[in-house]
Order: sequence, then structure tokens, then C-alpha cells
Amino acid sequence: MTLVLFILYSGTSYSQSVFPNLTFRTLNTKDGLSDNTVNYITQGDDGQMWLGTANGLNSYDGNKFTNYYRDKGDGIELNQNGISTMVKDSFNNLWISDRVGLTKISLNNFKTTFYRQFQTINKLAHFRKGILFASDAGIFTIEDTAITRIKIPFETYWINSDKIDQFNCAISDRENTLYLGSAIRVHKISAQRKEIKYYQTPNRNSILDIYFDKNNCGWVCTWGGGLLQLDQKADSLRQVLKPEHSSAITGTAIEWKIGNREYLVARVSTDKENGIILLDRISLNYKFYDLKTNVNSVFIDRNGNLWLGVKGQGALIVSHLQGIIESIPIVTTKNNPKYPTANVYTIHETKEHFWLNKRYYQGIFKYDKNWNLIKEFGSFNVKDIYQINQIEEGYDFNLVGNTMYCTNDLGMFLIDNNTHERKQIFTPERANVKLRSIVPVNDSTWFIRSFSKGIYVFNPKTNAFITKYELPKPSSNFGINYLIKTSQNFIIASTNQGLYYYDDQLDKFSLVDHLVLNNLYIFGMAEDQNNLLWLSTSKGILSYNMKKNQIISEFDQYAEMGTSYRVAVDSSNNVWFSNEKATGHGIRKRNEC
Repeated sequence: MTLVLFILYSGTSYSQSVFPNLTFRTLNTKDGLSDNTVNYITQGDDGQMWLGTANGLNSYDGNKFTNYYRDKGDGIELNQNGISTMVKDSFNNLWISDRVGLTKISLNNFKTTFYRQFQTINKLAHFRKGILFASDAGIFTIEDTAITRIKIPFETYWINSDKIDQFNCAISDRENTLYLGSAIRVHKISAQRKEIKYYQTPNRNSILDIYFDKNNCGWVCTWGGGLLQLDQKADSLRQVLKPEHSSAITGTAIEWKIGNREYLVARVSTDKENGIILLDRISLNYKFYDLKTNVNSVFIDRNGNLWLGVKGQGALIVSHLQGIIESIPIVTTKNNPKYPTANVYTIHETKEHFWLNKRYYQGIFKYDKNWNLIKEFGSFNVKDIYQINQIEEGYDFNLVGNTMYCTNDLGMFLIDNNTHERKQIFTPERANVKLRSIVPVNDSTWFIRSFSKGIYVFNPKTNAFITKYELPKPSSNFGINYLIKTSQNFIIASTNQGLYYYDDQLDKFSLVDHLVLNNLYIFGMAEDQNNLLWLSTSKGILSYNMKKNQIISEFDQYAEMGTSYRVAVDSSNNVWFSNEKATGHGIRKRNEC
């Protein structure tokens, strides 16, 4: 589980900030990547990511890596394990350059073709129905199996007694016009390839890469001259990066939409800093992100996520949802060999604070409304009949006056909101009762769910457990998964064997007599504005009228998604639920998903 807390923001609040705070997810050798230096990234037609590293080629399906090496009989042949650049053409062929030559791999059937006559390739670019590249032997295109050397009237010139007769990069714009980058010039080649238009860099800096955005505006990366914009209307190159980060732009620029804004992403390397910039294409303002290591490649996948191939760290990924989701790291307080990381289990908001608990004995945390940590509550030494020596977990919270009540495995924590002093209140058994949900009924009566022991009643005025209701256990794996009080004053518990409700006349919890419900594992519950109870179950979701003991809607088509664990209703009466095979869905009043 990842140690992050996701907070959703509206588009309005995001628009107030021009540049987001990027949160990076890392994929490296611990995840199965063949090497931690990733030189190039691209994506196949089937959505799989392909990462070329300093030692091997990797495919990534979103869950696991498959590694390919030169001397390993795995269906893909490689010239070398060290991969320099890659590009995918319009026929789903992966083109790879290395120190030995050029390789074409069909991602449809893994058929491999070698072009070992090209041993020094600076950059591969997609071109019409094939690829385009500059090498020591000239400018070439390969379409299908046809190799064409582009003959152009190139003017040789000298810089500091060095003869310049080669190109660093070759690329086409959105209209298939050729552009070449050399030591100090951008060369625009006419359609007949008989005329050249020259654009010289302002400070005679070498051209490393050229990118044309969706508006066919050119962006020129240079060595030592910053990022330049090729303004074809003004017929000039102009510098758009401020001097403090213009000592070197070492490669690729690419467009990226995050939230409701569009940026240009470029790799930056200086004597002191290495990372990327986000450049607002309208205002030409930018923000630099120091990653402390060389960024070798930049790629945007089909979902709009940003991928960075870096030196020594693997691949860094930023979700395109970064503009509406902020990830807040929650520290790991202990090194638990059984649970090396711990997930956030519960978040509870009060007027002034956020309270949260981390599972697997990692503690309770109190934050202010800006997510600055105020207090971390660690071990609490106690001893029960099972000789448990400390408690560090909480599950549900409820603030009364100046006291925060928090359920735990042995009973209840009472935490003073000012002094942070903590007191443990035990259940009568003083055993591992696994208290979870708190459901207040009135000022002196709370129903509290125990996962395995029943339903407890607690009086917050006297800070005492009053009684306990046992629930009949049809089998040994019986568990109480959720507890809710509806607007019609039903106290309902969901279990592995159906629903139970509190019968105030009999003063006990009784099984809801319904054939379908009694055969289901029922987990989360939520009530909508129509007083319908929504249940997440082992066979999808359904809505239920408790008063009539009637199932209103069974969403059979969602049963194939597997078990649904949690359900919630928002202020617009949309129902949201999670599945083991899907991320989540919303159902509106008209019962459409």
C-alpha cells in the first residue's frame, strides 16, 4: 500500500495556481525494472509501456515488468542491452538505436529486423509511415523496408576551426516539413528539398532537439542557449527561458495537459541542478522542478500521464489528475518487518483539525487544516488477558466538547484536544474486541461495532460501556463489517451473513428476514436522499428499502465486476462505490451508471 493521502480539489481552486506541485510515483528495479537508468520511454498500440534502459528493454502492463536482453531467448532480439533512443511508428513497430545499430521490432508479433549500417544515431523521430533520423552518414528515412537518404544542399561552415557538416537531430513538423538541427542553426527544408531556410540561434548555441506542438509552433532545445521558440510568422528564433536556467537544455520538449492548463515540458540540466521545467505556452512563464538527477527522456502516455526516464532512479510518473488530486505523504513511524508500509484507514474532520489512523500499528495522527502535523500518537502501554503490551491503532473518531473519542482493539482512547493526554477505557472483557464504528444515538448512548464480538453500547457522559449485544453467528467466519443509523432511526449492522437490525421492543439485534440478503456478504452501507439503503456486497451493489423489506434495484450487470466493498452518497444524491475489478462508479437518480 502506498503512503499517500488523496485530497480532491475543485477545478476552480486549481485554476488559481498556474503551476502544480508535482508528486512523482517511482518504478525501479524493486518493481521489476531491469535497470534504474531509463534512457527512453514510449507506448505500444495495446497500451503497454516500453522502457529502454542502460541494461535491457522492458514492457510494463501497469502491474508487472517483462525484461528483454540480448542473450536471453525471450522472443525479442536485441543488438545490445544498452538502449539509446526509441520511437514507435504508425504500424506499431518499435525502433531502437544503440551503439551497434538500429533495430525494428514489430510489437504485433515480435518480428525483428536489424539495420547495423547505422551505428551513430542522435535521435529517432516518427515520419509519415516510418521513421526519420540523423546519423553520421547523413539524414535517412525508413518506410516499410525502403531506406532513403535525403539529399539536401547543405552549406558546410566552420566554428572555432571545426568543420560543421553533420546534424544533431532531424524532425518533421505537423505538415511534414523537414527541419534539421546542427551546431548553431535550425534548417527548414523545402518540400522539393532544394532550398533551405536558416534560423541561427541567438548566441550560436548547438541545437539538440526540436519539437512542434499541436499549433505547429516550434520549440528548440539547445546546448547552453536555453529553450528557443521558432516563430515562423516573425521568421525568427527567440529565447523563452530565463537566464538562471538557460545554461543547458539537454533534450526533449513535449506538450502536457494537467488539470485545465496546458504546458510544455522540457528536460533541464545545469552545473548545479537537474530536472524539468513546466512552461506555460501562453504567458511563457515557467517553473523549474529540481529532481537531483539527469532526466533522459520525457513521454506522455495515452491517458495523459507524464513519464520521465531518469538516471539511477528508474521511471518517474506524474498522473494527469495531479491538477485535481494532491497527494499528501504520511510518515511511517516504525519499521515493522511484517508491514513495512501502512495505509491510512480512517480520516475524520473536525472544525479545526484532521484526525487519521494508519493501519498495522503505525499510529494516530492529528493535523491542522493545512495538513501540518500537530501530534503523532504512538505506543500506549497496556496489558490485557492476551498480554498485549501496547496499542497504536485507532479506527473511528468522535469529538465531544474537548475530548476526542477513538475506538481501538481493546476499547476506547480518550484524547484531550488541548493537552493531548490520552487515556484508555477498556471493554468489560479487557480483551481483543476490535472496536470499529461509532454510531451516536443520543448524548448518552452510542452504538459501537466490534468486528468479532458484537455491538457495544457506550455512555460518553460516564465514559463507561453499558452493555453488549451478541449477534447470532451462523458460521465461524462471521464478521460485522459496518454499522449505520438511518434517517428512519434503524440501527443496522452488515455482516458476512446478511443484515441485522436493532429491535428496540425486543432489545436485541435480529436478522433481516430476506432470502437474497441472507445469502450475501454485505460490507459498506449508505443511505440516499430517498431513504433507500445502498449496500455493497459480494455480488455488486443493490438498493434496499428497510421499511418495506424490499430490494428496489439489483445491478446485476455490475456483479461481474466482483465484490463491492464501500459505498457512499454525495450531496447530489449520486451513489459512489468501489469494486475489486473497477475503480468506482456513480449512479444518479435515474439509475444510470
